[in-house]
Formats: sequence, C-alpha cells, structure tokens
Amino acid sequence: MSVVEDLEKLKALKDSGAITEMEFEIEKSKVLNGSFSNNNSNTDKKEISNNMPLSIASFVFGIVSIFILPFIFGIIAVILGIIGIAKPEEKKIFAISGIIIGILGVLWAFYSTGIL
Repeated sequence: MSVVEDLEKLKALKDSGAITEMEFEIEKSKVLNGSFSNNNSNTDKKEISNNMPLSIASFVFGIVSIFILPFIFGIIAVILGIIGIAKPEEKKIFAISGIIIGILGVLWAFYSTGIL
C-alpha cells in the first residue's frame, strides 16, 4: 500500500468511529515515518490505556476504604489518585473520584475511632 492509501484508510476508520482522534494521530505519524502496519492498532490501544489502571485502582481502593481498613485504603486511594491525575493519558474522573472517596474513608476512620 502507498502512503496515500494508508492515510485514506486511517481517515475512513476515524470518520466511522472505529478509532479515536488520538489513535488516528499516532497511526498517521507512523504512516508518515514509514513504520505503518495493520497489526499495530491493538498494541497502540494498550499503550494509550497503559496507565489507566492507576486511576481505576484509586477508585476501587477508595470504595474499599469505606468498608475495610478505612485509614490505610483511604490513603492508598488518595496517593494513586494523585499519581493518576499527574499522568496526562489517565481518565481523570476515576482519579478524582478515588481521591474524594479515599478522603471520605480517612475521615470515616477518624470519626469511627473518636478522633473527630
């Protein structure tokens, strides 16, 4: 395939919604650099969402902190959420939710022990 055909194919995939704008830009740069392969789309999706587990882990630890060991799991949720927010490719909603729920878990720990 020529470069023009590859770019047209990528544009059609983007227009149909099969790939996101970010995936389109990554593949376009590969085509223009001469390293395009049809098998790269699955690995690119893994690279794009490679750090998302931090935000999801923050959210999960936050929820768990409400029920089990709220002080420990709450602090873990807050730390993972802060790291998740610092990563540009993370989904921020999970990280922010994890931080908020983690803080609530820590406050619950203080309240249930009589400190607050």
